[in-house]
Amino acid sequence: QFPLAHDPAHQAAATHKAAMEDLLREIAGYAGAPDAAALAKELSLILEGAYVTLQVSGDASTIEVARRLVSLVVERHLREGPLDVTSLDPRGSR
Repeated sequence: QFPLAHDPAHQAAATHKAAMEDLLREIAGYAGAPDAAALAKELSLILEGAYVTLQVSGDASTIEVARRLVSLVVERHLREGPLDVTSLDPRGSR
């Protein structure tokens, strides 16, 4: 939405995106992902897509779709079976 790299809004968004991906990479590492950086990038893309889709469409089923995708991606990276994300609340509480 702010394509010019020198725009303060673009810089703030880029900083936030990098911080979120760093956090996801750290969590992925703690979870035992062999390639925590790749898992973090994939999760970031799912989350960003879900944010935009939900905001634009208002379709609450976006959350369930994102949960299913996260489960598949995490399962592929961890190979320990599917992650149960059904109890996770998108607002950060359980």
